[in-house]
Amino acid sequence: MKVSYIGIILIHFWLGCLVIPFNCIGEGLTWDQKNIKLEIDENVAKAEFIFSGKNLTKEPILISDIKTDCGCVNVVLSEKKIIPNGQVRITGVIQTEKIGETVQKRIILKTDGENEPKILSITIHKKQHISIKPRVVLWEQGEAAEAKQVTITLNGDLAPIALDAINSLNKIFTIKQKKQITPNIYEIWVIPQNTSSSCSAQFEISAKDDRGQYWVKNFYCLIQKGNQ
Repeated sequence: MKVSYIGIILIHFWLGCLVIPFNCIGEGLTWDQKNIKLEIDENVAKAEFIFSGKNLTKEPILISDIKTDCGCVNVVLSEKKIIPNGQVRITGVIQTEKIGETVQKRIILKTDGENEPKILSITIHKKQHISIKPRVVLWEQGEAAEAKQVTITLNGDLAPIALDAINSLNKIFTIKQKKQITPNIYEIWVIPQNTSSSCSAQFEISAKDDRGQYWVKNFYCLIQKGNQ
């Protein structure tokens, strides 16, 4: 009886040794990092990245599918079949012109022998040299034509940034007051001539540093019909 019990344990151990490598197929790719964080200047049109992986199993791994969750991300796979102890690279480019201030994009890849796809991600943070809050200033039609506040924050990278100009592209809206709170924070008050009819305007904020770098950002004013 004692021998049979030991024999059962050995059989289970032997079966486990056979099962473990099989389960590792498709899950043996290890990556140097699963999330890449990129901090870029807001004027940069594209950013590049590289994921590096390695097959730590004793069996070849086949990447059967790879895709991204955004058309702004393009990737190239160095090879689809990775031999034991072999390496693979995913190189990619993100078009950053139209993405938000902080976004995360995903790469979804699937290998033979696994049920769930693996997710690699890229987090992009765009440095804002000019931050404006709020970006849209609203009045309701017929509302009192009173000034509303907008806060401008200038974020220098290698050199301090100074406010250069504030221009309204619709003269119905003007700057009533401008106040410098700190060397890099300004408060302005925008006022419409009247609110009798619906209209909109764009304000252009420009800033520069002593190296000659120049930045432009917009905010918007809108007079809209109230809830009926």
